[in-house]
This record gives sequence, C-alpha cells and structure tokens, in this order.
Amino acid sequence: ATLLNLTLLGLAPKVAREFTSDAGGFSVMTPYTLKETVQSVETQAATIDIHMFVADQGDTSLIVGYSDYPEEIVQANDPEELLDVSRDGAVTNVQGELVAETKTLLNQYPGREMTISATTSTGHAMVLRSRIFLVDQRLYQVMAVALKGKENSAVIGDFLRSFKLLGK
Repeated sequence: ATLLNLTLLGLAPKVAREFTSDAGGFSVMTPYTLKETVQSVETQAATIDIHMFVADQGDTSLIVGYSDYPEEIVQANDPEELLDVSRDGAVTNVQGELVAETKTLLNQYPGREMTISATTSTGHAMVLRSRIFLVDQRLYQVMAVALKGKENSAVIGDFLRSFKLLGK
C-alpha cells in the first residue's frame, strides 16, 4: 500500500531502464530520459565532436558521452597520457579539484574513475563522479554531477557501474 501511495503522489522511485546508443556503441542503465547534444571542440590537433546524452534532475545530472580522436593522435600518444589529458580537462572545465582517482579497465580498455569537487555558478558545493575509458580512438565519459552530499546515491552508483560497450 505504501508503494501505491507513493506512486499516486508521483514519488515512487523510477525504475532504471537501458539506454542504448547504436552510433556510440554503448548502453547504460538510467531512470531518467537522456537527451543528446553534439558540441564541436577545437583542439590543438583537430576539431572533435563530443556527443553527450544528458539527464538533468535538479540537484543531480547524469551524463554519458563519447568523442572520437583522430587516429594519428591515438597512435602517437600513450593511452594513459590521453586519459591524463582528459582528466585534467575535466578538472579545468569545472574549475575544480581532483580528490580521488583510480585506474580501471572496461573489458581490456584502460580507464579512470575519479571524483572532482567544485562549486556551482550559484556558489553551492558540487561533486562530479566520473569514469572515462579509451576504446581504440573513442573516449567514453560516464559522469554524474550532484550537490555535495548527494553524490553517493544509489542512482549515481548504478548509473556509473552500468556502462557497457556494445559488441566488444
């Protein structure tokens, strides 16, 4: 009866469902609707399109995305260095501080799991939890941004852990 009452009030927890991007080659579990945006970013080597799928839920945002590096950049650099550059870019983009980082693998592909603390434009403390993976020429990013104190929710943990490659 309690779940029925919560459902009638619109407060029942949303059930996570699989979101798949065939073009991106990944799936992730999320209780929220992800909306796609594409942003072109100029780098020293080339213009890179960043495909982002975002769900903004007020005090929490879930984001999954990918971008393809030119083959010559991937061939000329150590994968760990490319992950370092991506990590440093994430910290700089939010004007934050890296508070935790561990190396990880997705299948056999190198990655990083990290936590960044920062401040929102309105002055609130926020935490960005992220996993990034370099799969051949493609950099995947799975992120959750939340107000400090909300970053360890089950929804965020489940979202970050659920990321899978299709067909790999």
